Amino acid sequence: MRDYVPEAETIHHTVDPVSFPPAIEKLLLIALALVLLVPCFWQSHLQAGDFSSHIYNAWLTLEAEKGSVTGLETHWQWTNTLADLFLPRLLQWTGRAATERIASGIAVELFFWGAFCLVARACGRRPWMIAPVLVMLAWGTIFQLGFLNFYLSTGISLWLVSTLWELTRARIAAAVVLAALALLAHALPFAGAFFAIAYIHAHRKIDSRLHVALLVAGVLI
Repeated sequence: MRDYVPEAETIHHTVDPVSFPPAIEKLLLIALALVLLVPCFWQSHLQAGDFSSHIYNAWLTLEAEKGSVTGLETHWQWTNTLADLFLPRLLQWTGRAATERIASGIAVELFFWGAFCLVARACGRRPWMIAPVLVMLAWGTIFQLGFLNFYLSTGISLWLVSTLWELTRARIAAAVVLAALALLAHALPFAGAFFAIAYIHAHRKIDSRLHVALLVAGVLI
């Protein structure tokens, strides 16, 4: 009788095509954050479509609060207003040039890292290969049009989807805050995030034979 020799166990290793040691990753994250801010400082005046009108409205709000102009008053608005809530205070404390740089820097960092974290959550690793594409998107059309509230809402909504990729009590609590900020900034990206989250979790729960129908329904909605 021939001796039985067990077959060698085949071990499969999943290797990230682009991976770095932890120390290098930290340096890359810092470098990316700094590179994102470069366009905020290389010109004396930041001009991006409607962005200047946000700065002007912030100045006008301060003038109305001081009583320097007559016939103007401010009113609460439940959405499309997040930027216009913090810009007057920022303008009051730092001046016009610094306000432009700080506001645009916060918005771009928020958008980029929201997209970066969402892609990382979806693919299971940090997306270094497409980081340059995400940088271009961060400084893309919506920013150039100057739709600051819409842009802020989109960035916050990316964080919202990333946060609720997995459901835990801590994540849901954090998502409530993010959802409130996103809705205050602009309702449309918030609605997109809501349907994206619903789609992700519905896709996991329903029978795989219904995935195509879910996709079609999502596209139609």
